[in-house]
Amino acid sequence: MKLIKQLSLAFAIPDVIVFDYYRNNLPWIYVTNEHASAEISLYGGQVMAYQPSGEKPVLWHSRHSHYHIGQPIRGGIPICWPWFGGAQQPAHGFARTQMWKVIKTRNDENGTTVILELWDNEGTQKL
Repeated sequence: MKLIKQLSLAFAIPDVIVFDYYRNNLPWIYVTNEHASAEISLYGGQVMAYQPSGEKPVLWHSRHSHYHIGQPIRGGIPICWPWFGGAQQPAHGFARTQMWKVIKTRNDENGTTVILELWDNEGTQKL
């Protein structure tokens, strides 16, 4: 719970950006404004759900995904970086299996912004 409390204190915006855990304690961002709602996983830095107000959901993610550190989440908008394909390990790059950091959030007349950052670590440097 410590991570969610820290993220909430630093980046939450009441009634717009909320931080919580999803399955297997993966940190999740819930965004809601007058235009749409979205869900973003900090694990993999990927948008998991997006639904314009009054419309059907636009994105799909499998509720049967493993949602475990070390395995990518199926669905949403995955970040395939720094390579695409399976010739190198892990398949579709390592960005999908790394924890991303929240750098900034904002809500103003132009909409809602969540900025995430991926940084290198010992594991990614080996790849």
